[in-house]
Amino acid sequence: MQNDIAAQMIDENGKLKSFERFSNDVQPIADHNVKHWLRTEYDTAVLRAHNAADWRQFEEVRDILPNLRWMPTTSVTPDKGVDNNPRQDAQLFSDTHPYIKNAYKGAEKAVDDFISEKLLPLENFTKADAMFKTYKKYKSGGDVLIHELINKKASDYKDILTIAVNFAKQGETVKLTPVLYYKSEAYQEIYGALDGTKYERKCPDLKIGNYFYEYESFKPPFRLRKLSRMLSHGGRQSSRIIINNNKGASDTYLRRYIHSQIRQGAYFDEVWAYEKGKVRLLFKRTAP
Repeated sequence: MQNDIAAQMIDENGKLKSFERFSNDVQPIADHNVKHWLRTEYDTAVLRAHNAADWRQFEEVRDILPNLRWMPTTSVTPDKGVDNNPRQDAQLFSDTHPYIKNAYKGAEKAVDDFISEKLLPLENFTKADAMFKTYKKYKSGGDVLIHELINKKASDYKDILTIAVNFAKQGETVKLTPVLYYKSEAYQEIYGALDGTKYERKCPDLKIGNYFYEYESFKPPFRLRKLSRMLSHGGRQSSRIIINNNKGASDTYLRRYIHSQIRQGAYFDEVWAYEKGKVRLLFKRTAP
């Protein structure tokens, strides 16, 4: 019963369900007498997963937090099964938990079989790849992948996702990349190609194919001079920029600002306009 219930925590898109939906979905499996147990099971699993994510962040800034130590519990009478660091062993519950210690015969084999059937061999992936989750695949062969540390509450997240979908529909593999501390291992795995360039330590918003792109928007109200600021700021993040033109500045103005920036020393490989859910190319550097 526990195995069947745990499988109901994730929805059809691989997202964590709310407790209310989780509780409703497992009613055919468990009756009302186990509601409090279900709440504890759900809350514990979520809390432990959050602890693992927090500890990973602490490890990435360990030079700032050198004295940080893992404390399994402060309880006088610890509960069995939660005495491990879930970040280090990737287990929500340790081997001392009755779920594992007293598991039914064949449980371990069932888990191993599931992993081998559902997941590709780990040697085919880098650590960074494993942290990108597929958002959607398209008939064109393109797809959108979102890093698990992406800030989905950011004001420009929806725009960036829409831009990614535009390029993916054209057959591109597009990754939404997170803001990371430049000394972290995760930064090197994602942005390592920027080392030694003027964009070293930067965190562009997107990786489309083999190239990084920066999306630049503005705070209302819109003013034409903000086009210059978007180009200037974006050019410090990447040579490929996508600017918010939802207010509909004319191509004459857009290209004027692009070439003005170039005359002042800016370098652009590409500049795109994002307008009402679509993207279009404004400028592309030609080979000399």
